[in-house]
Amino acid sequence: MPGTPWLLRFFDQIRFFPVTAAGLLEMREAFPQGKYSLDIRSKTPRPQQPRRFPMDAKLCGRR
Repeated sequence: MPGTPWLLRFFDQIRFFPVTAAGLLEMREAFPQGKYSLDIRSKTPRPQQPRRFPMDAKLCGRR
């Protein structure tokens, strides 16, 4: 949102994707200069939609 010093708000969801080390360095250099834009999508949650949590043991820190 314009005028706010932070990027995330309550209930925002973040998705990560794999990148190469070189790609990450390029993104880190380009972002402060405004040459890399984030993929931000607006989505309204539906109350009847069940919440999904990662149940994969690797994601939960369990073995």
